[in-house]
Amino acid sequence: MRTSTLLDANGTFTVPFFHGTSTLFLPDIYRFGLGGQDVVKENGWVQAFVDLFEFADRQLHDQPLWIDNRHNLLPIVEQGLTRDGNRHNYQHGETYICPEEWVAARYGFYEGCELLHYIKNLIHLLQLKTGSLDCLNVLPRPLISILESEYQPLLFQIDGLSFHEVATENGDDKMETLDRYEKIRGTGQTAVDLTSWKLLKPIPVEQLSVRQL
Repeated sequence: MRTSTLLDANGTFTVPFFHGTSTLFLPDIYRFGLGGQDVVKENGWVQAFVDLFEFADRQLHDQPLWIDNRHNLLPIVEQGLTRDGNRHNYQHGETYICPEEWVAARYGFYEGCELLHYIKNLIHLLQLKTGSLDCLNVLPRPLISILESEYQPLLFQIDGLSFHEVATENGDDKMETLDRYEKIRGTGQTAVDLTSWKLLKPIPVEQLSVRQL
């Protein structure tokens, strides 16, 4: 493996990584480790967003505000990479971490997580434009209960992470991505495709520290 100042001789990162989340996921993290339980996929929240999106398509298809916002939400429905040349990842359900603390902190949401944030905003748009909450009929009852609550945003720090425990979020070569990130680290520049990494195995709680945002 090629060398990097961000890796020691054993292939362990010499810098901490961070993960923004909320108290909604705290019980599962303490029980299974960070990334040990895929709450989003197991509870069908992606499909719930798709159902809500399709409901909005039917109800708001001729509304200028929906037409303006629809293309921003479509990558979440498709659960893939954007086609704008930036190759941003819109897959939800797996655990992503970042060596830039401020970037990771952006993913601590009072709604619970980024996907629930999008769902709640879409519900608000539908309520605003239709004058009703009929859209809730397409969502699972347990999810509605979660959306009715507010959660404390949290930031986890991961120390001693191994290079073999992560993958790039968009499938690019890991070492090339690390090399590119190393060039911009500390310059004030940032790029999501260089700073967001996917966990390949759960991180035990003994390797984590956490604080409120």
